[in-house]
Amino acid sequence: MIKKLGVLIVLVVLAIGVFFMTQSKEQNAGTKTAQNNSSQDSSDYNSDQTKPSSTYSPLSEQEEDEYEDIFDEEIRPATELYSNATDAFNAVVKAATDYDDIVLEQFAELDDSCSWCPEFYKSISEELLSASSSQNDKSYYAELLAITGKTDNVKTLVDAYKGSENKDDQELYIEALELSAGSDDLVEYFGEQLDTEDQVLKESVIAGITNHGSKKSVEMLYNETLKSGDSDGFYNLGIGVGEIIPEKEAFPFLIEKAKTADQYSHLAVKALLNDGDEGLKEVFSILESNNDSNTNQKLLVDAIDHVSFDEETESYIDGIISNSSNSDVVKFAKEIKDEMAYEFEEDEDEDF
Repeated sequence: MIKKLGVLIVLVVLAIGVFFMTQSKEQNAGTKTAQNNSSQDSSDYNSDQTKPSSTYSPLSEQEEDEYEDIFDEEIRPATELYSNATDAFNAVVKAATDYDDIVLEQFAELDDSCSWCPEFYKSISEELLSASSSQNDKSYYAELLAITGKTDNVKTLVDAYKGSENKDDQELYIEALELSAGSDDLVEYFGEQLDTEDQVLKESVIAGITNHGSKKSVEMLYNETLKSGDSDGFYNLGIGVGEIIPEKEAFPFLIEKAKTADQYSHLAVKALLNDGDEGLKEVFSILESNNDSNTNQKLLVDAIDHVSFDEETESYIDGIISNSSNSDVVKFAKEIKDEMAYEFEEDEDEDF
């Protein structure tokens, strides 16, 4: 999981670097020419420029959005960058040495129109299983296969894990599996793998299903939770229903399970909150319809950790506090309000 998060970190660091260099050049030159060359400055910085001193003010929200757009465009899909399997393979082999996350992301969930991809995936799979490949390179290839979201590629990882007696290899296969996300076909395949006594494999498969927010995924995770008999539902591992970000098609199922108000319902509430404002509104609606304080408190266990904090949420919460007559609803809204104030204060302290 951590390696994939590295992509986001790289983008933020690069974006800030571009801003710093552009500001520096504008101050020194004071001309429109420096502004027009800012994109070239960005390219130069990425090519080994010394990192500038971080003495400037934090980026404004508008500036952050502008630079996010720049780097979103920079990470283009592999199908736009490579014309054949050989070029793609050579680029990946080179990128593996430094664990280049940007190149890695170029292969995330490519569509099926890629004519050279089957040949490319075959070559990468062979390198993954080659005894001559280093652990670093194997990990890179495994992660690439996982994030493609293709069932056959994920199956390669599962089969490699099951067939390997090397603990280090098994670990990197498992870690890659946790990054898998794809179509319902992949979820279906993962469902077949849940019938195993290997707890490590099962947890990695559950992590893969958690990455996919469809109704099928939510139902599969919920059923697996019921089978386990554990009301925590894998939540302490950071996976399962409580950690999924549901698609809208999964909302009716989650709302139904939340209203059931049993030992597993808190997981459905967490999942709804993971969606953002729409999920938050659904949760408040569920609480409003229930006058049993004890039940509501059980539904809200650790719920605040799943609430998104933004201006729209704050405005909505203010309305709830002013208009609701349900004490549980008002209490939860005030907890969110207090937590938001604390988070915003922390952010301001960090800015200074």
